[in-house]
Amino acid sequence: DIIIATDKKFHIAGQVQHKDLWRYFWWKLRRHGSADRVYFHGWQNDVNAWLDDVDANYLISTSWSESFAYNIAEAMAKGIKPVIRNFEAAEELWPTRCIYNNIEEAIDLFNETSYESKSYRQWVADRYDSEHEAKQYLDLFFGKDVQ
Repeated sequence: DIIIATDKKFHIAGQVQHKDLWRYFWWKLRRHGSADRVYFHGWQNDVNAWLDDVDANYLISTSWSESFAYNIAEAMAKGIKPVIRNFEAAEELWPTRCIYNNIEEAIDLFNETSYESKSYRQWVADRYDSEHEAKQYLDLFFGKDVQ
């Protein structure tokens, strides 16, 4: 419904997991005249390169069960604005200003005039840099204050 309600182009990467839902998705897009704005690219081994190729301005994450979702971090690290469906702990992982609860809120995020590439990059750098992540793994497996 988000695709139908906006005039933006959508590039989708991933693997089709439910053929019946996929067929319904495309039927609905055709029915509403939106199919010409949607491009399916299949599974991408190098998301970083793919995001460059499609010249993305937004990354929409509709998953309610993916937890951390590396695709969000990869997009933000490139300065791409995430539009993230709310899920348990989403507000602990991602900027609340990028989280939506319903279609109307998602559309509002697309239509906002503020677009702060530097802030998206900084969010990831401040919270998920490799040093910080390595320390968390060491703490988890070997206890606190391991050097």
